[in-house]
Formats: sequence, C-alpha cells, structure tokens
Amino acid sequence: MDRVKDLLKKALRRALSLMNGAGLGLLLRRLGRARGAGIVLAHCIGYAPETAHLPADMKTSARKVERLLRALRRRGVRCVAVRELVAALERGEPPERLLAFTMDDGYRDNLTTALPLLERHGAGATVFVETHVLGTRIVSWLQRYFRVVHDRGVAFFVAEYARRTHEPGLRQRLVAAAGKPGAGAEREVKRILKYEADLADRERVTREILEALGAQDADLAAAYLTWQEAEELSRRGVEVGAHGVHHEVLARLSAEGARREIEQSARSVAEHSGAPVVSFAYPYGRPWDFGADCFPALKELGFTSACAAIAGVNDARTDRLQLRRLPLSDAIPLNDILAEIDGTFALARRLFGVNL
Repeated sequence: MDRVKDLLKKALRRALSLMNGAGLGLLLRRLGRARGAGIVLAHCIGYAPETAHLPADMKTSARKVERLLRALRRRGVRCVAVRELVAALERGEPPERLLAFTMDDGYRDNLTTALPLLERHGAGATVFVETHVLGTRIVSWLQRYFRVVHDRGVAFFVAEYARRTHEPGLRQRLVAAAGKPGAGAEREVKRILKYEADLADRERVTREILEALGAQDADLAAAYLTWQEAEELSRRGVEVGAHGVHHEVLARLSAEGARREIEQSARSVAEHSGAPVVSFAYPYGRPWDFGADCFPALKELGFTSACAAIAGVNDARTDRLQLRRLPLSDAIPLNDILAEIDGTFALARRLFGVNL
C-alpha cells in the first residue's frame, strides 16, 4: 500500500510540474498565490573534465541554468545573492519576487561557466566555499571517496578501506553495506563514513586508497577555485559565503569544534574577498547535520543567515539561520523548482493534504 501511495504522489507531482510549466504557475502568480522566496542549491555548473568523478546530482548544465534565469525574468523574479535576499525580506519586500542562486563547496566552474551566465542575465549569486581546499589544495575525504568509487566501484573501495582501517566495528558495517543492491550500497557506505567513522582514521585511509591508485589530492583540487579566483568572483559582484573549513558535519563536533569551523572559514573568506561575511551554508545541511549549538556562534560572528538543505521556500517568518533551499541539478526537472516558487505545489498540499 505504501508503495502505491508513493507512486501516486510521484505521478501527482509530475502532473502538477508539467501543468505549472504549461502556464498554471504564471496564472497562480497573477492571482497572487505565490508566497515564498526560493533559494536554489547547486554545486557544479557544466561538465568540466575535472568534475567527471562527481555524482550526477551535483551537476547542472549551463543550458538548464540559462532556462531558469529566463523563467525567472518572465515571472518578474529578481535573482540575487543570499545577503540581498535576507536584506530584502527584512525591508518587507514581497518574497515571491525574490530568488537567491547559491552554489556550494567552491568549484571552479562557478567562475568559468556560471558567472558569465549570471552576468548576461543581470543575476546575483552566492558561492559558499569550503576554505581548506582553496588554500592548501587538500581535498576532503568525500572527494576521494567519489573518485575511487567512480574509477573502481564501491566494492573495491570498501575492500581497501576494510583492509586499512583501525576500526574493526566500522569494517564490519562497511562490508555489510557494500552488499546492498544497486545504488543502495554507495549511499549506505557514504552514510557510515560520514556519521560513524573516526575523523582522523577516515582522513588517513581515504588518502592512502587514492594514492594507491596513483592519484593525489592536488589532482582532485583542480575542480576547485583558488583564492585568487574566489577574489575575482567577489570583485565581479558574487557574494562569497562561508561553508566551513573542512566540510565536516558540524553536529559531530563539539560546540567549540563547530565554532572553529564556522569562525575560521569566515575569517579566511573575509581576508580574501575584502567584504564582510554574513552568509553561511551548513555542510551537507540536513537538520541532523547541524544543531542549535551553532546558532549562538553564527550570531556572535555577525552572520545574518545560514542556509540548510531543507526543501521549501522562505518568507518573513522563516528562521534566518535555517533558510530552506531547492536543489538544482540535471536530475531534477526545472518545472519542479518553478512549481515550488510559483505556489503550485503549496496549493496542491493544501487541497489534497499530501506531502509532495
């Protein structure tokens, strides 16, 4: 029965998405039914060779970004940076006339591919950078995981990790996870490493596996901006926000450790952008990836907002330290995003009582 309900919800969502693209969304806007400001969450823009190892849900084609920007213009929606969206909400501007375009992590194609599109359409944006890799060219464990799994598969990765780790309990859980069918193995292995692995052991083991394949962190860091390139983004009007130092799950750290991640990343961005850093994005961004312990530090450090990875739109009542975002990738129909910001999905939720 649950499977049937899920299929029906997906079919309803798809039908509403198509109807929104066929004109329902514009009609609802004219009727004043759009209510919230969207914040789009993207990662890589385009398909640069250096990001070939990253999963599909982290990539958005330049064509799709351009289609989004054109659709926003037709709707009279201003595409802005997060700091501008928050300031506009504070001034009482209608949220349905605003959308912030954000890109997480700090990939080089945000400058080379995304920025020319944004400039062509007079659109603003925020790039949230994980600062450690920009300065050191040392990538996070997750980038190594993506590269090894892309090149050799998850079974190879788990076999190598199990052989090298100093955590016997984790070894057993990883081996069991690798036996899951299809994409479930990759998801479960990544989840275990993200939330259960000892941080130092994970750092050591993933580096050893990558280097055993003849690759180095510097090879993967080619996908990222340098500080000089981040400075260019800032000079050309893009807001550079903070995204932590090491892209670590803040909820796994002590309150002091989480504060260091936030404060040191903000300091680095400020030094290189020459502008106050007021916008933060939680690494990974699910509700369980950060906690209320982060909020006092963010406020004390002068942040006016923090973006999560919780789907939805924002209005004057939304907690500025838990801003909602809509994922953008080539795996997600553009009309789904437009249906959220136009109010089509919200109307369906009220009428049918379903969580689309």
